[in-house]
Amino acid sequence: MKRMKLIATVLAFMMLFVLLAACAETGNDGDTTQSPAPETTEGGESAEGLVTLTAFMNSPAWSASTWGSDPVSQRMMEMTGVTFTFEVNAEDTETRLNLIVAGGDLPDLLHIPRESLATRTMIQDEMLISWEALFNDYLPDAMQTSFIQRNEEILRGLYEFTDEIWTVPNNFVDRRYIDNGTYIMQTPGYYARGTMLDAIGNPTLVTLDDLENVLRLAVENDPSLTDPLFLWNPVNIGWDANGITILYRSMGGRAVQNFFIQADGSLSHIARDPLFRDTLMFVNRMFNEGFISHNTFTDGTAEQEAVNVSDNWVVAVGHYWRSIVPQDIFEDIVPVPHLAQPGVDYFGPVMNLNGDNSLFVSATNSNLEATARLLDAMISDEWQGLASGGIYGEHWEWGGPTNNWLIPIGEAAEILDIGFGEWMELTGAFRYLFTANQGLDSALAWGMASADPWRVELFNTQNAGIDATRWENLDPPAETLEGANLARITDDILHPFVARIAMASNEQAAQALFDEMLADMEAQGLADIEAVWNVNLNR
Repeated sequence: MKRMKLIATVLAFMMLFVLLAACAETGNDGDTTQSPAPETTEGGESAEGLVTLTAFMNSPAWSASTWGSDPVSQRMMEMTGVTFTFEVNAEDTETRLNLIVAGGDLPDLLHIPRESLATRTMIQDEMLISWEALFNDYLPDAMQTSFIQRNEEILRGLYEFTDEIWTVPNNFVDRRYIDNGTYIMQTPGYYARGTMLDAIGNPTLVTLDDLENVLRLAVENDPSLTDPLFLWNPVNIGWDANGITILYRSMGGRAVQNFFIQADGSLSHIARDPLFRDTLMFVNRMFNEGFISHNTFTDGTAEQEAVNVSDNWVVAVGHYWRSIVPQDIFEDIVPVPHLAQPGVDYFGPVMNLNGDNSLFVSATNSNLEATARLLDAMISDEWQGLASGGIYGEHWEWGGPTNNWLIPIGEAAEILDIGFGEWMELTGAFRYLFTANQGLDSALAWGMASADPWRVELFNTQNAGIDATRWENLDPPAETLEGANLARITDDILHPFVARIAMASNEQAAQALFDEMLADMEAQGLADIEAVWNVNLNR
């Protein structure tokens, strides 16, 4: 029973870690109202001597009601002399943010989407103050801190229209955690049923040719298998964990979302890459040999989750964290290192390293000096560890092979056997992720998994990604002609044709369908979309 509870706990954390959902950012206590503020005296200080700042939190899940009542928030107030009156958005839209901006009466701080039109408008209309300007005026040494120095080039490049440092986003990965191997650079791939591999003599599984051989041997051993090769969401090309895209990368494809990177560094739609055509022909052959079922291309997520916990597959292709549930049931799941054809260096792009929701300072901020002190504390090692794991020495300590895993200890470690929510309740950790934190998110994942060798193997296998942030945010805006055409190409042409090509009766029919798909894309303005990608890449 204890092992089952630990698995459930770590699975819950991995869902937070992978999806970067609002609940991971906030603690998900569902508070959507204003939080009570301490009684303040003249000058914005409370009776306890704390400066009270107003803050709008765009995520409806922000933990406003617990602020000040748990060890983490109490220590944060001690560090900075600052507390908050929170207004938490009541719904998961930007309607309230837009109303605040239109009204012009901004709170002291706003925790809002970095790339939203409202945010860009406020920056360009001088309604916000950059972190850099604030530090230069009130705390010049803050610009020399190790965090800023390590990440300065990336922080200056967050916006194409300015090189000032306006914010440090939440879920931003401090690059030192990539450099020292702490951050799990998750790239999706392959996992297999170990007992089924044992039954066929554990053949080599390194290339796609090996995969085909494994599938053939497995079906010969057990002809009742209905989904020998199980592809997650195979028609959803453009999603990183799409099964066909993973096969394409094993072929040598260098895809990021819907485009691939040419040898000269320029971008073209994935459908123009001969390796993508080869991949779809491989899938078509696997389908016609009975290794991929018809349902693979028609099932929704719920149906695929049912397949994932069945005895009907041998090798699955998708997110590695999907292997946790069948491992809990069968205890024989093997994380397979990324397959690659001979001479291929597997390319697994990792996006979202620069975060999204970000803390901004309004130009009408009531106490800029206290705000500068607060922001400087937020990017300190002490604050980052506090937000991610609780009180150092009481709730966690450093450990692991290179002493950079955040290991829960004492009562905090024991309560993880009950649940992740109970752990947050005890420590106050993972509730107040204002900024950065994503590197220590991985440190905590390693620490929580440290007692489970299978989990450590899983993390090591998936930790093979490549920083792909230079290729983020290149798509044309949805409201432009190119943006509308890209949506049509993706939803109305690419996705339906992929299923038709995969299930064509033979390779000749599949080739004809591929040619028809590409012609339809070109007629829908594909070249103009590619031009936008390349302009944005070089801006």
